[in-house]
Amino acid sequence: MRSNLVRALSEFDALAVENRIGAGTPDVNFTLGWIECKWKKFWPKKEGVVRFDHPLLPSQKIWMKRRASRGGLVLLCVQVNRDWLFYDVENAISVFNNSSRAEMIENYYYRDWE
Repeated sequence: MRSNLVRALSEFDALAVENRIGAGTPDVNFTLGWIECKWKKFWPKKEGVVRFDHPLLPSQKIWMKRRASRGGLVLLCVQVNRDWLFYDVENAISVFNNSSRAEMIENYYYRDWE
């Protein structure tokens, strides 16, 4: 997922980040900000809360909130099957691992980059 996102954002000088020192640092940095990536192979067959194997860690939430509070752009990118959804910090924390598929789709972040 991360490599596909980095390729898609190549015009924004995207790069994958591996940082064991800075707790909570997101997975991708690009000229406009940061993106944390979460992936799930398939949507659940039954309606209900969509659970991911790797929830947002407390350190990730703190990092995201702090950076956004200082004017930085931080997004959560969720890929489920072929669907890619992006969330701003506020929606990432309230929607992720706490919402149905319909709610996740309803609350995704859209921004016209042009």
